Amino acid sequence: MDQLPVFITWAHADYRASAQQTQAWKTMVYDFAHLLGKYVQVEADLFHYTDAGMNWTEYGPRAIEAAGTVLMISSKAFWERWRGENRPDEGAGAVREMDALKGIFNRDQQEFQRKAVIVLLPGESDAHIPNELHRVAWFKVTSIDPAGIETLLRRLLGEPQHVQAEEKVRPDLPRYQPGSGSRKDGPAFDIPADRAELLKEQRAQRRSGQESHDVGQVVKEALQVRLPKTASHLGLLWVSRSSLMARR
Repeated sequence: MDQLPVFITWAHADYRASAQQTQAWKTMVYDFAHLLGKYVQVEADLFHYTDAGMNWTEYGPRAIEAAGTVLMISSKAFWERWRGENRPDEGAGAVREMDALKGIFNRDQQEFQRKAVIVLLPGESDAHIPNELHRVAWFKVTSIDPAGIETLLRRLLGEPQHVQAEEKVRPDLPRYQPGSGSRKDGPAFDIPADRAELLKEQRAQRRSGQESHDVGQVVKEALQVRLPKTASHLGLLWVSRSSLMARR
């Protein structure tokens, strides 16, 4: 059998469902398979119902092995077959396909992880997914139309919605200046706008090497800016760094 990109495995019926419910379920799976087949190569048993000489005992397991991706159509009946809790007279085909998937898991867990995908059709809940399969990617089909299968199609076609920019932009990230704290350039801490602009220019000059970085002068300017009136009112005198050094 040729390499098959996508194989659909599903439970055809649930003994608890009415004839109308069973037919509605089959119709939804049929519509989903035909819609998906417009975009990717799909293989499913429904395309071979009238094939002459079809060996159904071999078809499913071989299709599982050949497929690049296996879509497991979630339903309560499907997961009963997975756990072996189905009635012994139903679901033999799906059980054979599940056994093939489990065989792949035993042989190569990474291959199983790449190949197995769970699909929730409209009306189905993830509550029925077995705990051991929560490692497998699953996709919710919100409606049987292109918009409803978009996310699944992106997975199958390898077309992510969000792609990082190839060319990176290097932002301007100034280095931390001691004593600057987390303050930003501009009026802050009651600094007059014109004085703030002056300090901004002086900092820029110091960063570019045009002006020597005198820590004492920076502290002096900062105090003069923040406390001009308070310093004058209290009669505080500024002692220069040189005079302090002289007293030592």
